[in-house]
Amino acid sequence: MKLNIGCNDLPLHDFINIDSDPRVKPDVVADASFLPYANDSVDEIYAGHLLEHFAHNERVLAEWHRVLRPGGKITVTVPDTEKSLKLYAEGKMSLDLLNQVVFGADDRDLQNHHQIFTSEILLKQMRQFFQTEIVPDSPHAFFKVQWQTIAVGIK
Repeated sequence: MKLNIGCNDLPLHDFINIDSDPRVKPDVVADASFLPYANDSVDEIYAGHLLEHFAHNERVLAEWHRVLRPGGKITVTVPDTEKSLKLYAEGKMSLDLLNQVVFGADDRDLQNHHQIFTSEILLKQMRQFFQTEIVPDSPHAFFKVQWQTIAVGIK
């Protein structure tokens, strides 16, 4: 079983697409911090641009750890504030986009960001639960942008 948690309107084929907003028509409507799955029952998790929306990331990561089976894979993609500031300083990112990266979009409810990320922050948080490394890309990432960081972990 593979979960695409926080799918928004970007479902992944061969994944159970989960979102808390029924308007995006996910396969399962659920809160990412309270998943309706048994311990050690999930083979893979993808969470793209979701973790920054939670004030208490450790609780969310603990829940994902709970459902992921030993040896299971998790991929987390987050907007990276350090990369974004560098792109902005180089004139390669608009102030409007920088503000969205830091504060979130306002196109839907619950789109505020409660946490900023850099590669180091994401590694520190994920390594509490998974063997984690930063990777340059993910086949699941819909956005191929310079201002994000992608981490892959194994339980």
